[in-house]
Amino acid sequence: SRATNGGSLIHRVVCPKQEPFDDVYTTYMYYIKRHYGEVTVVSDGYTESSVNTKVIERRRRRMKRT
Repeated sequence: SRATNGGSLIHRVVCPKQEPFDDVYTTYMYYIKRHYGEVTVVSDGYTESSVNTKVIERRRRRMKRT
C-alpha cells in the first residue's frame, strides 16, 4: 500500500478551464490510476489561520508579483 500527496498531485492533472467538477474528478481519478495504480491519496486541509504555512507562502508570492 502506498500513500500519495493529493495536494501536489492535483497540479499535474491537466483539465480545461470551466470544466464541471465531476469531469475534473473523473480526469483526476483516471490520472491517478494510470500513473500510480492502487494508492491512497491524501489531501489534508488547511485552515485560514494567519500563521499557516500555506497562507504565509501565498502572501510572499503576492508581494513578489507587485
